[in-house]
Amino acid sequence: MRRARRARTVEGSLAYGGESHTSPLWLLATAAICGIAWFIFSILQITSTEQAVFHMLQSTFTIKPGMTAQQLLDLQNGSMDQTNLEAAGIGWAVQIFMLLLSFPSEHYIHPALGRARRFVMYILVGGDILTDGLYVLNGHQVFNGFSFASGGFGVLVVAILYPVAICGVTVFCGMELAHRVDRLFGRLRAV
Repeated sequence: MRRARRARTVEGSLAYGGESHTSPLWLLATAAICGIAWFIFSILQITSTEQAVFHMLQSTFTIKPGMTAQQLLDLQNGSMDQTNLEAAGIGWAVQIFMLLLSFPSEHYIHPALGRARRFVMYILVGGDILTDGLYVLNGHQVFNGFSFASGGFGVLVVAILYPVAICGVTVFCGMELAHRVDRLFGRLRAV
């Protein structure tokens, strides 16, 4: 019978020698870094999804990352036109499900509710990856006949990397932020 390999930890890691060696200051600093990255990439995710929706709806409106705070006020006041409302609704809905993906919870009242939540999450996040890719491809010629157009391969690579980067940083920095804040409160509670 083969023995399972034991994971090795290094000095300064969370569980070296059975003790926790991560200081509260380190947890606070890394939580702040993850929080800032999560905030920035969340805004990028919302605006790129909305801009892709505007392009698909053939709108000439351009949204910039700084405009998302005003959108919340416009949503509350009911002062958005139909196209802006559709784009904002999709952009913010995807962000809410990215948040749920970042901070997963399996405490459901009924198992069917959990399956429905995961299904909607897959649709929205998958759709977001598609719209972010289309956002990058908009206005670029990738192919010229059966070959790549000039610079087309680079555009295609960016169209693949951009959605993965935006979704990955949004989800995993959210997870890291939650983990570090949880560890920080656990450490402070123990004091």
